[in-house]
Amino acid sequence: MILRMTNKLKVAVVFCQVALISSCEPENPAELILFNANVLTVDEQNSTAAAVAIAGGRITAIGSSKLILRHAGRETTKIDLDGKTLIPGIVDAHTHIRGIAGNIGKLNITDATSVVEVLATIKRYADTLPAGAWIETATGWQPTNFTENRVPTRDELDKAAPEHPVFLKKGYQNGVVNSKALELAGITAENAGLNFLRDSGNNLSGEIYGSLDEISAAQPQLGAEQIERSYEAAMQLVNSFGVTSLRDAALAPAQVELLRSLAEANRLTVRINAVGLIYPRTPLQVDKRMWEDVPVSRGDWFTHDTLKIVADGGISDALLRDDYAWTDSGEAGFRGRFVTQMDKIKAVAAWACETDRKLAVHAIGDAMIDRLLDHYEAIRNECNVGQLGWTIEHVALVTSDQVDRIKNLKISVTTQSGLNYSLASAWRKYWGEERMARSIPNRLLIDGGVMPGGGTDANTGPVNTFVAIWSDVTRQTRDGIVGAEQAVTPLESLRMHTIWAAQVLGTHHDVGSIEVGKFADLAVLDRDILSIPFNSIKDTQVVMTIINGDIVFERD
Repeated sequence: MILRMTNKLKVAVVFCQVALISSCEPENPAELILFNANVLTVDEQNSTAAAVAIAGGRITAIGSSKLILRHAGRETTKIDLDGKTLIPGIVDAHTHIRGIAGNIGKLNITDATSVVEVLATIKRYADTLPAGAWIETATGWQPTNFTENRVPTRDELDKAAPEHPVFLKKGYQNGVVNSKALELAGITAENAGLNFLRDSGNNLSGEIYGSLDEISAAQPQLGAEQIERSYEAAMQLVNSFGVTSLRDAALAPAQVELLRSLAEANRLTVRINAVGLIYPRTPLQVDKRMWEDVPVSRGDWFTHDTLKIVADGGISDALLRDDYAWTDSGEAGFRGRFVTQMDKIKAVAAWACETDRKLAVHAIGDAMIDRLLDHYEAIRNECNVGQLGWTIEHVALVTSDQVDRIKNLKISVTTQSGLNYSLASAWRKYWGEERMARSIPNRLLIDGGVMPGGGTDANTGPVNTFVAIWSDVTRQTRDGIVGAEQAVTPLESLRMHTIWAAQVLGTHHDVGSIEVGKFADLAVLDRDILSIPFNSIKDTQVVMTIINGDIVFERD
């Protein structure tokens, strides 16, 4: 017997005695056996087991430990999970691996509760850096989580770090900068575009909304090798949360090709579905030229077969049926806006249908969902949007009448309850109490027969899927419990983030549940999330993540 210990899990490779080889060696021995486990298969019956056998990267048997250990051969690795919980690998149906990679190494202020705290954090960080070094924050912070209910000003950032360009990157198209950052970008009051906001004296406030291109271009640019390493670090991070498949919901052609090249070089540690972003204001012919040069491909590790449209806005400008409770401009009767006009949405939909592509459309507001469903119903005779696997992303304010229409069209939706956790205070401010309470209504969707694919939308939402599951189940946010009637059960949430998410990706025949013949994509948890107190779900630790039968993450 050869015995080695790994992170307190007993691992043994057992050799039969030479005289007994013929009697103890199974015909098709497993390469890996996980036993003495609490196996939550998430199959159609939600059955449980104690052990799993794996060979050739796929699951070959499931059952009791005694039964499955009979599949062990001379060189089978056997891991005693000591009662820990084994689930299918997490499938993140809507995230941004590019954004996760971009946040690595950045200053994190997402847990800050005030502008004063943010400024103190920046000052301390600046004191550790040489003069002139950029200070950039990770995305995902929200000013509505600050007691002052505002962003830091340009002048405040100047005082906190007078010798450093400062860039508080809030999202992919908005942030706040100081004077040094504006100077390096060549932006002045005279040449600044409309994306650079101004204060009451017509001076640049430092706040940016709409495009961060000028600031990003002024920063030191990463080389190809640095970018690749950042993606690998991002994959390791999501592996540490049990993620084995993900769908990056908005990528440029070069980013799609980078992920394809990593896949071809066998450098992926997560299966990736790379979604191509359609730019809102470019002519369709430009989009066609851009994406026709990027081959559609569907593989075990890398897939690119989906285009993404951002149809409406977000927190402060999603397209709503009724007036906003608050607007930054004070505009009366404001109901949001189209980011991409309906004419272009219709043209892209026709092109996607002609070229057998999937289409994913960001639609947060109820009025935007109305417009989208109207069009899908109008074209359903010539374009089977359900069969093509089209999706609506976020559906934050979807209504019961819309759920019926979505079900009839057989299209999929994704939801991200981590956004409720992060953004509830912002939704209360802009949408009001009633709409905030019904945001991301997973209970409504499930009861209406539409099974949402769960995602994180990292880094707008937390990258940790178990925070999303906790929020699914408790409706807990940074602003207290919101819309408790929309809570789902732990099992429903687990299905959202495994098999239902896999259905959104179209990979449910291979991943998303623990069943014989499926890929051995698995996560070992330190607790049973179906039986523990709900508030403990967010503290779940992933002990081990396995993809294709190979361990890609193991906690020390």
